[in-house]
Amino acid sequence: GGFFYSILPYLEQQSIHQLGAGLSGWDKRQALGEQQAHPLSVLHCPSRRRAIGYAAGEFASHHSNRPPGGMAKTDYAANAGTNRFFGAGPGSGCANTYPNCNWQVYYSHRDSGGPYFPDFPTMVELSDGIVHVRSEVRPAHVRDGMSNTYLAGEKYLNPNNYYTGIAPDDNNSAYQGFDYDTVRWTRHAPYRDTPDLQWGTETNQDRNEFGGSPSYRFGSAHPGSFHMVLCDGSVQSVSYSIDPAIHRKLGARNSGDTRYDSPF
Repeated sequence: GGFFYSILPYLEQQSIHQLGAGLSGWDKRQALGEQQAHPLSVLHCPSRRRAIGYAAGEFASHHSNRPPGGMAKTDYAANAGTNRFFGAGPGSGCANTYPNCNWQVYYSHRDSGGPYFPDFPTMVELSDGIVHVRSEVRPAHVRDGMSNTYLAGEKYLNPNNYYTGIAPDDNNSAYQGFDYDTVRWTRHAPYRDTPDLQWGTETNQDRNEFGGSPSYRFGSAHPGSFHMVLCDGSVQSVSYSIDPAIHRKLGARNSGDTRYDSPF
């Protein structure tokens, strides 16, 4: 599981967090399917959609059964920093060899340049957000300060796909691992939810304006601003017109960059 799965015990949802523990085979698949179907109101913005099960175009079929009543979703995302990395993850044999698994990075994009394909240790070293693949970030790692670093916040979604489950950034469970459904990056400026604008449908003009897919971005359904939680626990309303350089810096936990003052 990813960020939202990991914080379930702190939301007093230990029963969901523990579904499947100690089981194997069909029983475990059934329990994990049930886990993916548990919506939580705390993971939804009231301005966007209700906490119910929604259609899902993708699910971990090799690990669980498809929930019959729809998938639990989230309107929020964890801060994955400025450098965008993705990995295919290990095979099922990793369950017996962890952490000695074949972790593969198949796409990445550094804040300072274009596509880059590092080995896994380098990816971990360059990941500067609060979450990344196999992340174990502690307060001491947030060297830019807990009040100067995003923890999580509202994510951009295409309003036409709030309920369809076909958007690649909202097609799986809130409790899955590191994916567009559960993380976003700050190397891309935030954006308000916009009909018909999503990964794969944006025009060249959109790409020039965004500098990347909207599916990578924070954002919300609110007209003037979106909300972010900082690592100190405070919740801030952030304007869509925030200086992109400041927004980018707030996503990095260890930039050491003192050129920009925090807007909070």
